[in-house]
Amino acid sequence: MIKLFHTPVSILTRLVVLIGATLSLALLLFSWIMINSVVLHFKQQDEYTLSQINLTISSLLSENSDPQNEQFSRIKTILNEHQDIAVYLSDNQGNTLVSPNTNKDIIEALKNYNVEKDNHDQYLKNYRIAQSHIQVGVQNDTKQYRLVTALSLNFHHDYLSSLINNLIISAILLCLLTIFIVYFLVIKGLKPLKEVSDEIKNVTSENLSVRLDPTSVPKELKQLTESFNQMIVKIEDVFVRQTNFSADIAHEMRTPITNLMTETQISLNKSRTKEELVEVLYSNLEEYNRLSRMISDMLFLAQADDNRLIPEKKQVDVLSEIALIFDYFEFLAEDNEIQLKMVGEANPILADKDMLRRALTNLISNAIRYTPKSNAVSISLANVKNGIEIIVSNPGKKIPEEHLPKLFDRFYRVDKSRQRKNEGSGIGLAIVKSIILTHKGTISVASDEYSTRFTLFLPNN
Repeated sequence: MIKLFHTPVSILTRLVVLIGATLSLALLLFSWIMINSVVLHFKQQDEYTLSQINLTISSLLSENSDPQNEQFSRIKTILNEHQDIAVYLSDNQGNTLVSPNTNKDIIEALKNYNVEKDNHDQYLKNYRIAQSHIQVGVQNDTKQYRLVTALSLNFHHDYLSSLINNLIISAILLCLLTIFIVYFLVIKGLKPLKEVSDEIKNVTSENLSVRLDPTSVPKELKQLTESFNQMIVKIEDVFVRQTNFSADIAHEMRTPITNLMTETQISLNKSRTKEELVEVLYSNLEEYNRLSRMISDMLFLAQADDNRLIPEKKQVDVLSEIALIFDYFEFLAEDNEIQLKMVGEANPILADKDMLRRALTNLISNAIRYTPKSNAVSISLANVKNGIEIIVSNPGKKIPEEHLPKLFDRFYRVDKSRQRKNEGSGIGLAIVKSIILTHKGTISVASDEYSTRFTLFLPNN
């Protein structure tokens, strides 16, 4: 497709230029058709006039009762009424008749006229020519006449010249008038777009609650306003999440730092034995490890946000990986009187073994944490179309419906007042989601009075 505008141009300019060009082409086409119609009409009219003149002259020459000089006299009388016609008539005896008041050069050109020649005399360029041969029987004798009739085209040329000038002037005036009208109509037509633009200008990072009313704009802008509202909803959600994330990470990091400062200040207040200092250092080391894990997790999520997580895919036996994770959590599960169960089978898949192990470890650890004593955490495996399905479920308290979509948010907790001691950093499920999405899979959560279930789908390619 031809690109008419190589640089960004306003809609107003585009419409005015395109409509002006279209109108100009339409007027040009109309003028061409009109001029050709007039030329064709003149040609037909001239041919009819010439045929009538020739027919009249032939009729006069056919009247054998009149002498030739009287016939020529009548012909001259008729030709006097047609000042724009030049006639050259000759017979086989050398007698000639020419129309009165005719230029000698034209008569000479008519005398030498040959219809078979392509290039005629320059004097005949402004004439329409008709040539005929007439045979007349006179007293057992036959006379032959050569008749060449020329009709002047000067009147037609003057009319066409005037018509073309009038059409050009009319077209220019009509184009200017149309562009002037289109200019103001486009301004009026674009007014709703300007109003929408003015409303959009009111949107700032401090005022993301602005919404456009799709019912107050023309039909053509309805989709635009709805798309804008959807975009603002997403941006507002990102801002809220970012604000909450900043507050949560500050709170999460403040706790271990506060603990470190408190332990250190207490240790410095009075003399301590070597064993007491070692105990303080071990306590501080535990807080350092907590901070290190948190920073490591945040860096992992930052890579996921920037699409810099590139899994090293290899054949992974999911059954074996889950069995290894069960062995790792065996003592923790026994301490909490919780059983670990696995049912079903799944084919090996292409995945990053470390990432997949980390995701499953986070889910199983989370399930153990919230499973009541004397219950079981179960993992169901199944082969499905184009991949495998893993369901991690645990019995426990139902998670309200409004919290389910936010479980994968960073630092989100269903119970804000829950004691955080010995709990995770609050970003385990966010890491799980990032890993699954990096593998082009999906993850969802459902909860009812009986259990909470995390369903994972991983493609096999």
